Amino acid sequence: MAATVHVKRRLTNISIHFPHEFTSIGDEFFPSQPSEHLTDQFAVWNKANLLAMGEFSPLGDDDQPQDLELKQDADISYSCKVFGIQSPGKWITERNADPSLDYETERTIQLTTSLRLRLEYLRVNQRLRNTALMQNSTLAAGARFDNYASGTSLPISAMRNIVNQLGYANQGRKPNKIAMSTYTLMAIVQSTQFKDLTKYTSIQVMDDGDNAALRAQVESLIGVKKGAIKIADAVYNVAALGQTPVYTTFIGPDIVFGYVEALGIRKYSLSAGFQWSGYSNDPQAIIAVPRYQGTMLPVEDLRAFTVIDPKIIVPELGFLLKGAIDGTDSASYQSLVAY
Repeated sequence: MAATVHVKRRLTNISIHFPHEFTSIGDEFFPSQPSEHLTDQFAVWNKANLLAMGEFSPLGDDDQPQDLELKQDADISYSCKVFGIQSPGKWITERNADPSLDYETERTIQLTTSLRLRLEYLRVNQRLRNTALMQNSTLAAGARFDNYASGTSLPISAMRNIVNQLGYANQGRKPNKIAMSTYTLMAIVQSTQFKDLTKYTSIQVMDDGDNAALRAQVESLIGVKKGAIKIADAVYNVAALGQTPVYTTFIGPDIVFGYVEALGIRKYSLSAGFQWSGYSNDPQAIIAVPRYQGTMLPVEDLRAFTVIDPKIIVPELGFLLKGAIDGTDSASYQSLVAY
C-alpha cells in the first residue's frame, strides 16, 4: 500500500550544489581601475633619478646650484581584452524543466562561476605566478617548508628576507598582500624554526575558522601588518570536460608577495586590474541574446563577459616564491598543489 499512495518528485526545499562563491586572490592583487578606452598609457617617473644624491656641495654667494633634471621612463600601456562565455538557450529543455530546478537561475550561476574561475586563473596563474612577469626564486628540496627533517628548511627566514627586500624597494613599506594555501601555512607553523621562535608565546586557542591566530603569528615574525596573509584555497578542475575531474588550487605550492594600492596620481603599486567601462562599470556583465538559427523556436542565449587587463606594473614590488612545499607529494596534498 505504501508504494502506491505517493509518486516520487523533486523536493523544492533541498538540493546539492557546490559553493559557487569563493575568495578571490585575484581581486586582492588586482584592484579594479576603470578605463574609458580599451587601451591607453600612463607616465612613469624614473626612480633612480628621483633618489639620486648629486653633487650638492656647499655654495658661496656667487655659486649657482646644480641643475636637477626631471626624468621619465617609457610610458606603461595597458590593453583590455574581452573574456566571455555563453550558455545556449534550449527552448524544449527550459519549458520542460521542473520548477524546483530553477533552471534559468542555474544557467546564470554556471556562467558567472565559469567566468570568475577563468579570470582567477588569468590573474593568479598567468600573471602572479608567471616567472616572466614576477621576480622569483625556487626553493631547493632541502629548503622546502614541509621538509621538516632538513636543517636548511627555514620558512620564517626565507619569507622575512623577501619581505625586507620588497620593503627596501618601496621606501620601507612592506608587502601588504601575501597569498598561500592552507597547506603552505600549516607547513610553516609545523616547522622547527616557527616552533623555536614561538615556544614562549601564548596563542589564541579559539579561532574564527580561517587560522587567523596562526596567520597573525606568522605575520608578526616576518614583519608585515596583520591581515597581509591571504589564504588561497579556491580550486578548479584541470581535467577536460567529460574526463575524470582533477581538482587543484590556483596558488599551487607557491607563495606570492606584493605591495598593492589603488592607482592614482603618484602611486606605486605592483599591479592593477584595468576594467573597460565602455559597456558596464561592473566587473562582469550578463546579457540575453536572441537566437533564431539552429533552434526550432526562437530562444535567448545567455552571455557573461568582462573586458579587462590584469597588469603587473612595478615588478620590483612583487615576488613569487616557487615550490614552498612539495607539489609532487600526493599522499599529503592529493592534486591540490600539483599545478
